[in-house]
Amino acid sequence: MKIYCEGKIIPESECSISTSDHGFLYGISLFETFRTFNGKPFLLEAHLRRMQASCNAFSFALHDRLLSTDPKGGNLQKILQQLLETNDLSDAVFRCTISSGQPSENPADPFYPNPREFIFVRPLPPPPPDAGIDLHILQTTRKPPEVFPRPKSGNFADNVLALQELQRRKPTPSAEGLLLTADGRLSECIHSNLFIIRDDALFTPSPEAFLLEGITRKTVLDLAEKTAISAQEKNLHIADLKKADAVFTTNSVRGLTPVARIFDEKGFLFWQNDSKKNPIFRRLTEAYFELTV
Repeated sequence: MKIYCEGKIIPESECSISTSDHGFLYGISLFETFRTFNGKPFLLEAHLRRMQASCNAFSFALHDRLLSTDPKGGNLQKILQQLLETNDLSDAVFRCTISSGQPSENPADPFYPNPREFIFVRPLPPPPPDAGIDLHILQTTRKPPEVFPRPKSGNFADNVLALQELQRRKPTPSAEGLLLTADGRLSECIHSNLFIIRDDALFTPSPEAFLLEGITRKTVLDLAEKTAISAQEKNLHIADLKKADAVFTTNSVRGLTPVARIFDEKGFLFWQNDSKKNPIFRRLTEAYFELTV
């Protein structure tokens, strides 16, 4: 694949980063992942707003930066189109990454005055099974973030450890892992946010559970309000999963994905349902799809 690297579109193998970059040394980097529909980046403005907030939280300079100067994408839109054409893709998944670079010695400057920008591209993944995915509750816990609300940063240790635990269970290919906080609250999945439907109402874990407030998560909450579906962020526990009528996950690549089965921390099946047939899930899925066309 060819990627965008500091003003040039080059083969990914030719891209490099300094060993003194704090993104490499300390994981001080930020990123946003999104996809295109019919060649157009979906919810780009929301992703860029979150990126700007994260840059501010870590004192990354925003002067004339590709990912921050225009909330609608500006020149970024042209580069995304070039990447699609160069890689012979009609639609794709993009990851826009800003690595911190080296800190300034001048206290008057932003702490990171010259962050580096990259845009990676990959083909869309295969769709999940029509019946829904398996969800495994993991023993790996979600830790408090460096700053609140949690930024989408390159410090992904929790997720990597969770993914390793999930793989040890030899799951089905599309399975997801669910992290809890140390005190037993549901937080988020490795790659997605979590929603529960019960008694015609929608619930999702509170940001207090150290989760990343996903762009698709926010979109679903907005759609629930517009379609008169009761929705609430709250502290949830495994008992809430056991009582759920339907469960689904959300992320910016796959949108809304129904869960078919849930396994506990020891790998035992304790919940099974046809979430995709739930009327609330179907209403939200239809409303979400209308945004993409």
